[in-house]
Amino acid sequence: ELSVVIADDYCLAFVSDRHLSIGKALDIVYPRAAQGICIHHLLSNVVKSYHGKNLVGLVAKASKACRVTDFQRMMTDICKISPSVGKYLIEADVRKWARCRFVGYRYDIRTTNPAESINAALRSPREYPVIPLLDSIREMLTRWFYERRNLSSKHNHPLTKDAE
Repeated sequence: ELSVVIADDYCLAFVSDRHLSIGKALDIVYPRAAQGICIHHLLSNVVKSYHGKNLVGLVAKASKACRVTDFQRMMTDICKISPSVGKYLIEADVRKWARCRFVGYRYDIRTTNPAESINAALRSPREYPVIPLLDSIREMLTRWFYERRNLSSKHNHPLTKDAE
C-alpha cells in the first residue's frame, strides 16, 4: 500500500486528469493531501468540449498567474469571450488548477506529464516481474540523469535555456 510508504500530509499534492475514481480514492487514502487538475487535460477539454482553441493561451496564462488580481482579470476576459468556458473553468474548481488559488504545495507541477512520460518509457517493462521492472526504472533514470548532467555541464549561462 502506498499509504504505508507515503504518509498523508498537508504538504502532499496529487495532480490528475480529474478521473472520478482517482479523486474518490485520494479522499479516502489521503484526505489531507491537496488535489490538483492537470492543466494539459483541462486545456484539452476546453478545446474539445467548447471549441475554445482561441482561448487556450489565455486559460494557460491564467493557470500560471501568481497574483490573484492578475488571475481574476484573465478570468473576467475568458468569461467575456466565452461564458461557457468560464463556467466550465469555475465548475472545475479554480483551487485545483490555478497556481494562485491552489491550497497545497504544488511545486509548480501543473501536469501529469512526468507520470505519463515514465508510463510511456516503461510500456514494455511494465509487463516484467517486479525486480526486472525496478532494474529497468533504475537504468532509465540513470540514463536520464547522465544525459541531463552532461547537458548542464556544457551550459555556462546563469539561466536555463528555457529562461533565456
